[in-house]
Amino acid sequence: MFTGLIKEIGRIESIAPLGNGREVMIGCSKAFSNDTEIGDSISINGVCSTVTEQTSTQFTVQFLEETLNKTSMNSIAINDKVNLEPCLTLQTKLGGHLVSGHVDDRGTIQSIKNDGQWAIMTISYNELFAPFLIPKGSIAIDGISLTIVELSNTTFSCHLIPHTQENTNLHTKAEGDLVNLEFDQVGKYLYRFNELNTNYPDPLKQKM
Repeated sequence: MFTGLIKEIGRIESIAPLGNGREVMIGCSKAFSNDTEIGDSISINGVCSTVTEQTSTQFTVQFLEETLNKTSMNSIAINDKVNLEPCLTLQTKLGGHLVSGHVDDRGTIQSIKNDGQWAIMTISYNELFAPFLIPKGSIAIDGISLTIVELSNTTFSCHLIPHTQENTNLHTKAEGDLVNLEFDQVGKYLYRFNELNTNYPDPLKQKM
């Protein structure tokens, strides 16, 4: 589990095939504290990944074929910058929103309009996911917790403050780039509950 608050921008240092997947080494300087261990989870551009090897300045993760098919990890290249967030602990401030690191789909950046240090980013997404977005609701874009400002059934926009642009990889993005999208988990559960409630009997009443 994560909060969507990026702690560091890492750099892709190597990419190697691993069966139908990939093994990726990422350079970093501060994403790991002294209590980080092999097997811990870390969010990389919003993708929950498992640390398989690590040093004080590098760590390695492995991406399954399913992850490559559903996220932007199939198009990363050496020297690309990626957003890093270590997993949430019970002592971590929840300053963003609950992010699972399970990417729902990829979106495409339609436009980035800069106004000095500020920016408005518009992203197109699959209309099938429209029920999970609401104006002023939360969304994770490449692992970044952001707020939806304008919304249609196929596009949404987010306003980017200077801090977000400086401390994430969004300042490297351009029109046409793919980004990982994770829709609000609470909204997905509510949608699923309503769907099942319409088609299935109440299991608690069935037990009585």
